[in-house]
Parts: sequence; structure tokens; C-alpha cells
Amino acid sequence: MVSANFNEVIDGRRIKNGLCAAYINDAINSRFENNTEFYREDSRVFVKARDAIPAGSELFVSYGIMYWQIYWSELNTMTDTDRGSN
Repeated sequence: MVSANFNEVIDGRRIKNGLCAAYINDAINSRFENNTEFYREDSRVFVKARDAIPAGSELFVSYGIMYWQIYWSELNTMTDTDRGSN
């Protein structure tokens, strides 16, 4: 899921036919920095490099605060079984 704005969230897990952006992680809490950003053009959302990115580098993009609020809220309501704990 990524936030396009405060009223919409894009959930890449539910889109079929090769959504490449579904494989871009958020660098939050890591040693990496986000090197791309989402931008909207009409009804489409694109990923754009902030600067030149060397070939073979991993792409990172901010998912936005709404994504993390939803993620932590859902995680906090899961049981140990839901999380895969024994």
C-alpha cells in the first residue's frame, strides 16, 4: 500500500499484470534513503527518480505516513497466530 494523498491508498498487492512499483520498498528505519518519489498525473501514479540512480541499485520510495499508520494499526490487532508465531 502506498499513499497517493491523504484520501487514497494504492494497494499493490491487489493489482495484477506486473505492477513493478509493488517491489519498491520504503527506506524508513534502514541505512538507505528513499531515491524515488510518487507523482500523480491525472488518474495515474508514477515513480520518478529524485536523482541519477546507478544501474543495479535498489529503488526506495516513501510510502507516506498514512501507510505506516494503517500498517501498525493492523499489526497491533493481529493475534500471534495471524503473525505466524508459535
